[in-house]
Amino acid sequence: LSEGEFGRAVALYRALPRRVRRHRLQDLVRRHLDALLDAGRAAEAAAACPDLLGKAATLWEYWIFAFDKKGCLNALADVLPINKPRLAATVYDAVLDRLLATDPVAFLRTVKRWGDPGADEPLYALSTILKRV
Repeated sequence: LSEGEFGRAVALYRALPRRVRRHRLQDLVRRHLDALLDAGRAAEAAAACPDLLGKAATLWEYWIFAFDKKGCLNALADVLPINKPRLAATVYDAVLDRLLATDPVAFLRTVKRWGDPGADEPLYALSTILKRV
């Protein structure tokens, strides 16, 4: 870890979880993603999220706002889960709102990927988004 190889540390922890006692997996994941974002490697960090965050909705929500804070939410939009886990509708609304303001191309791509908001359980509130468009 002293050399900043957090990705390798995560892989090692996953391979030998009982042998790593000084660190928690969640802390290693946080340090790895933070290091990638700080290095301007948002696409690489986003690509790692489905594997690293899995089905943990609270972790996804944390990282959505972390990517947004760094100005690279558009990199994460393509890999955001739309089921398993299913995030709160307000989170999807916030993502679309930010993309609309910062990256209209990513906004359109994301709306298409997320599908029809008129479904039985829509991911986002169409009325909220239409007010902003």
